[in-house]
Amino acid sequence: LQRVQMGNVSQRIQISDQEIQSFLKSEEGRQRTAPEYHFSHVLIPVDSDASAAQRQQAEARAKALSAKMRAGKNIDNANDAISISDLGWRKSTELPSLFTEVAAKMNDLDVSEPIQSASGFHIIQLLESRGVKQMVKQTRASHILLKPSAIRSEAQTIALAKELRQRALNGESFRDLAKEYSEDIGSAQEGGDLGWTTPGQLVPEFQKAMDETAPGEIHEPVASNYGWHVIKVIERRNQDVTKDMRKQIARNIIHERKYADELDIWLRKIRSEAFVDIKI
Repeated sequence: LQRVQMGNVSQRIQISDQEIQSFLKSEEGRQRTAPEYHFSHVLIPVDSDASAAQRQQAEARAKALSAKMRAGKNIDNANDAISISDLGWRKSTELPSLFTEVAAKMNDLDVSEPIQSASGFHIIQLLESRGVKQMVKQTRASHILLKPSAIRSEAQTIALAKELRQRALNGESFRDLAKEYSEDIGSAQEGGDLGWTTPGQLVPEFQKAMDETAPGEIHEPVASNYGWHVIKVIERRNQDVTKDMRKQIARNIIHERKYADELDIWLRKIRSEAFVDIKI
């Protein structure tokens, strides 16, 4: 019943790009989509009335502790002169302003240089982060799709796929072969070019073969539910999809809000259309 409701209601929900942008610019949007950090914190305290020499001594100690932490060595607060704490998970908007700019430049397990404040010198280590920078490996590939039919058996389809691969290896244009032979309506006119794809976007058999193929090479024909594919990998890249992830989070939040209202409208509609014959 829930799946029926979700299917019928979701198709009634329209979310525009403008709605997503407006949400991301709002205070709530910034809060809900802000990256999260898990920091450990070391404080080397300095009294407000400390002399210049005492401050220099505390700074030198802070630098030594920072270097020790970057080297992977443990420190403890057995000495009362320092304080060690776990700041837990915090969104970037919840971090002390003193750490915000430094945190944005750190990667997981990085240790900061000493940061000075009125209370002393601070060292932070980024233990973990979420939503800071989402990188995915993308592949751009082309393919020729051949489908067995009433006039071409499975064996003949495989033979043709192998022949086309060999012709491409011998120097013929893969693009021209795809335009002439590929039965993928969506990509044939583009010379089989599928554009940039991310893991999980293509069927498993195709994805596996593509992942095994180096840029510039052509994989042996591989079968999927769609038919037989001759796959050529063009290039690969690591792509930052952080903005896309934030947009998706915003879309999901807006969808949840609209869903409740649309569900109520849809339920009232089907109730009004229902025919109930009461016989006493």
